[in-house]
Amino acid sequence: MMHPEPAEKEVFSDLPEPPDDYWRLEAEKSTLNYIKALEVEPRDGYRIWLRYSDGAAGEVDLSHLADWPVFQPWRDRAFFEKVFIGESGAVTWPGELDLDPWQLYMDLTGKTVADLFPGMAGEN
Repeated sequence: MMHPEPAEKEVFSDLPEPPDDYWRLEAEKSTLNYIKALEVEPRDGYRIWLRYSDGAAGEVDLSHLADWPVFQPWRDRAFFEKVFIGESGAVTWPGELDLDPWQLYMDLTGKTVADLFPGMAGEN
């Protein structure tokens, strides 16, 4: 007995079309993936020096975080000086205590989320 051939169906026909700015947003996200924190050095007080892959470099003051319970280990200067760039690219201390490299980049450069991701700011 012969079975009829199934009718061909477009596999992705039921998926919605991406928004008009989809590829621009993807390009922005991709570009930001290339900006990485490359170096970090402890400085006096609760300051660190950072260098990013796009050339941005300078000091960031973390003293506004020092009183938070999670950052209490920083009170031990030897601990604070163990700062390094973790595998994920985060600014890290032993014990998985880390800071978001993008927030630090914005603090360092003065850029905002809208500057880094202009397509995500919502264009009207």
